[in-house]
Amino acid sequence: MQTGRGTGGCREFHPDLIDPVCLLLQQPNCFLIGETYPAAFRPVHLRNIGQPGNLPVDNYWKRILELTGGLPSAYTIYSFTDDQELLPYFNTHCFSLNPQAQICSSGWQLMTEIAQDIAFLEKSYRKNPARLFRFQAVLRALLTTRLKKEEILILPPDYSYPLTIFNPQFHPVNE
Repeated sequence: MQTGRGTGGCREFHPDLIDPVCLLLQQPNCFLIGETYPAAFRPVHLRNIGQPGNLPVDNYWKRILELTGGLPSAYTIYSFTDDQELLPYFNTHCFSLNPQAQICSSGWQLMTEIAQDIAFLEKSYRKNPARLFRFQAVLRALLTTRLKKEEILILPPDYSYPLTIFNPQFHPVNE
């Protein structure tokens, strides 16, 4: 995967393309992927419901992959703060997609299908926080099913992360 810096994948940013309530610490040029990359993402901060790369795929991920027509990924990533080796699993609060890849329209169809699979929902939601991360799981499955590893631009570490991750002085003090 590309690192985002020095790859030529980043273009000039125009400030009128982002919500005015966002705080930008630098120009987010890497979100402007154009036709160079179908997608730009950051790996997750923490494992959460991520599937460890060295274990067999659990039933939750198996069902999500069945719905997308995919297989477990042949590559792994590392979560950013707890350094867990995982099958590809990306943050979904800040990313960029080329509309031509049709990831969003496919994701909506899959989310609708999953919402109607009551047996799956009841079984998978009893033991883990999957209900909170369903969109993230579906998006991850679509990305790794439809895109090759090198087609996903991995955004730099300072894209869309809390300042507390980079500098301990920002941690709140408990009194």
